[in-house]
Amino acid sequence: MVNGNSRVVVFITAGIVLRNLVESGAVEKLIQLKGENITFFVANEFSPSCAGFLQNCVFFEVKQSLTFRLLHSIRRRLYYLLDASATTIDLWENPLFPSIRNRLVNGLAMTLPFKQFFFNMTGAIVRKIPPCDDVVNYLDPDNSKPVVILSNPISWKEFAVASYAKGQHLPLYYLVKSFDNMTSKGYVAELPDQFLVWNEFMVRDLLNSKFYNRIPSRRVGVPHINLETKQKFSTGIIGSSKERFHVVFATVAYAMHPGQVQILESLVSSLGSLDYKFTLRVHHLDKRHEWNSFLEKYPSVELSLAGGSSPDPDSAELRVSSRSSLENLYKLLSESDLVIHTASTLALECLLFDVPNAGLAFVGEGNDASVSRYYRWTHYKPLVDHGVVRVCKNLDELYRYIQKVRIKKIQGIPHEYSIKIKKDFLSTDLKFHYEILKF
Repeated sequence: MVNGNSRVVVFITAGIVLRNLVESGAVEKLIQLKGENITFFVANEFSPSCAGFLQNCVFFEVKQSLTFRLLHSIRRRLYYLLDASATTIDLWENPLFPSIRNRLVNGLAMTLPFKQFFFNMTGAIVRKIPPCDDVVNYLDPDNSKPVVILSNPISWKEFAVASYAKGQHLPLYYLVKSFDNMTSKGYVAELPDQFLVWNEFMVRDLLNSKFYNRIPSRRVGVPHINLETKQKFSTGIIGSSKERFHVVFATVAYAMHPGQVQILESLVSSLGSLDYKFTLRVHHLDKRHEWNSFLEKYPSVELSLAGGSSPDPDSAELRVSSRSSLENLYKLLSESDLVIHTASTLALECLLFDVPNAGLAFVGEGNDASVSRYYRWTHYKPLVDHGVVRVCKNLDELYRYIQKVRIKKIQGIPHEYSIKIKKDFLSTDLKFHYEILKF
C-alpha cells in the first residue's frame, strides 16, 4: 500500500533515468500521488536540460572525498575476495595496464589479514562520511525518516548517499536504471532493503545471483513505457499503411557495434528504395559523424535521433528531452514493419507495438563473438528464448528474415506477441509510478 505521509527522496545521477522518468510522465504522476512529500535530488550536470521538466527538484553536487573513494576501492576488492562463490574477481580496471593507484589498492586488499574485519571496519567508516550539506539536511532522521530511492546504485556517484543512508538506518531501495544484468555489475556500496526491477525475468535474475539473492526484489514495471501515449498511435494497423516495406535501423553505442554503417549500407544498396523505406535511428552515444557521409550517399534514408531532435551530439537535449521524444519513437514504431538493432532495449517497445525485430549478432561477413555474446547475457537471453528478438548471425540470415516478414505483410498476416509474453516482460498490468511507492 502507498504511504501518502512518508517522505520519499529519489536520487537521479544518470541521464537515462532522467529521460525515462520525464518522458513517460512518471515524475508528474509521482508528484500527484505524494505532493510535497517527494523530492528529486538531481545531479548538477543536468540542471540546464531540466528547466521546465521537473518539479520538487533539488540540484546537488556529486562529489566524494579522496578518503571516501580510497576506502570504497579497498572495500570493493575485499567484497569480491570474501565471496568464495564469486565467478569473477574484478581486481583491475585494465588487467593489462593497471594504474599505479589500482596496483596499490589491489595489493593492499589482497594482502590484508582479517579481511572480514577490515571490510566491516571500512563500511562503518564510510557510513559516517556525509555527502553534500543539502543531502545531509534532507536525510536528517531526527526530522522524519525518509525513504531513499537510488536510481543508479552501481555508480560511484550514488555511493556516498547509499552509505550515509545505511549509516542513518534509513529505508533504502534500488531502482534498476535500465534493462540490464545486475549480476554482471558487481559491487554496490550498500545492500538495499529491496530491488525495484522492471519485470519478472529480472526478479529471477537476481534470485539466481550469487551476490544479491538474499535481497528481496519486486517488479514495478518499465519506467519509460507509457500506455497512455501508446494509445495515441494504436490505429489497429500493424506497420506502415504505405506499399513500401518500412525498416527502422536503430544504432547502439559505437563501442557495442563498430560495424553498423557497413551493414545498413549493404541493406540499402541491395534492397533499394522502390520497395523499401529505411529510417536510421541514431543512438546518442553512437558516433554521429560516421553517419554523415552515409546519409549524403543515400538521401532516401530518413533520420531519427534518439533522445531528442537536436543535431548537436553534445547537446543536453540528447541526454534528457521532453515528452515529444517518446511520442516520436512511438509514432515511428507504429509506422514501421521491422526494426533492426543490436541487443537493444528497443526490443521492449517493439514488443509493446507488436513489431518484429532482428538482433544483429555479426560484424562484416559473419558471426562475431564480440557481438553475439550480448544475446547470451542473462537479462537479454529470455527475449531471444521467447521469440521476442530474432537473432541474425550473418547478412544472409538477416535478408531471409526481412523477406519472411515482408511476405507476411503482403499476405495480411499480423505479427502479434502473446499477452503472457507482454505481461512477463513489460508488466503492463502494473502502474510504475504507483508500484514504486509501495513500501
